[in-house]
Amino acid sequence: SGALVAWVALDRLDNDWTPFWNCVLASIRERVPGFGNALGFLPESESAASFESAISAFLNELNQLNDELVVVLDDYHLIEFPAIHHALSYLLEYLPPRAHFYIASRTDLAFPTARLLAKGEVNRIDTNDLQFSLDEGVVFFRDMMKITLTDEQVAELFRQTEGWVSGLQLAAISLQRGGNIAESIRHFNGS
Repeated sequence: SGALVAWVALDRLDNDWTPFWNCVLASIRERVPGFGNALGFLPESESAASFESAISAFLNELNQLNDELVVVLDDYHLIEFPAIHHALSYLLEYLPPRAHFYIASRTDLAFPTARLLAKGEVNRIDTNDLQFSLDEGVVFFRDMMKITLTDEQVAELFRQTEGWVSGLQLAAISLQRGGNIAESIRHFNGS
């Protein structure tokens, strides 16, 4: 798409105000040198007013960008600090049109997104969206992997892999290497 992408791989050590926003700023600075240098972004005191002031300054900095910016927050489920959830909720509510946040989490977000969803500003992708349907599996094996299987064989592989594409791909590689497809499917167990 041509957008600048800042990827933030979060871990448990980022579950506090300063480490979290340091990671976000550092990631953005890799794509936008000097971003946030004049912010004074990290408040000395942990008051709600200082957090809101910091996020407002961050939004002002985002508003000055000339290019599209995507910030990916990966493993957000590791973040439990309430002030970060509150700040991110506020940030998303007032995000400028050129800035986009993609939040990857194994759990539902710890802040409300209903208003953003109602305005069409949130696209939610969950596990059901990431798993193949049986029909998609047939097409995957036939067209992508060039393996012809019966409906029963595809159904068995789906039962074993729960429709996860990585499992189906591993099964396909195994089937391509093995000589007897029926025997290979019988021995494939999805683990």
